[in-house]
Amino acid sequence: MTGFNLAYYSRLAYGKGNPDSGKLSFQSQRNSPPTLTETAARIRTSMSDLNFTTRQTAGITVLELTGRIALGETSSALREILRSLVDEGKRQVVIDLAKVTTVDSSGLGTLVAGFASLEKSGGQLKLANLSPKIAELMTITKLYTVFEIFDDERAAVDSFKDQSKAVVAGHDSSIL
Repeated sequence: MTGFNLAYYSRLAYGKGNPDSGKLSFQSQRNSPPTLTETAARIRTSMSDLNFTTRQTAGITVLELTGRIALGETSSALREILRSLVDEGKRQVVIDLAKVTTVDSSGLGTLVAGFASLEKSGGQLKLANLSPKIAELMTITKLYTVFEIFDDERAAVDSFKDQSKAVVAGHDSSIL
């Protein structure tokens, strides 16, 4: 299990730097972007409105968020986290929203962009544990037609297994 605080995550992404180590950017000695772990290792603060933990469950990446997904650093940080997961080849992702208190329009846009990015790379993004407030937001915006939404993390993780069984059996249940 890996946990990180996101206070400087977007500053890092935009090269605004970290007072501990001078100006930081995604430049590295190699030509590929740094991994999520390498990037997050540079973050050393607890002042963020959004924290996350990643873990692998049955080969599925579970991204557990705590806090707000809103305009500014938190939305930008989530976007970078999802890009890092794609860059690392982690293409089956469940976002656990149980501890997310607020999602604004920018946050919704970030979730949709992450969904599109994963789908474009051959992966999937599923949501789990939506609060009543966030579930209502998904209904009002009709985003429940875009995302697969589950009541709990286990059901979301198991849905990847169920889908792979359907594809192996000769049909893709995602188009039904």
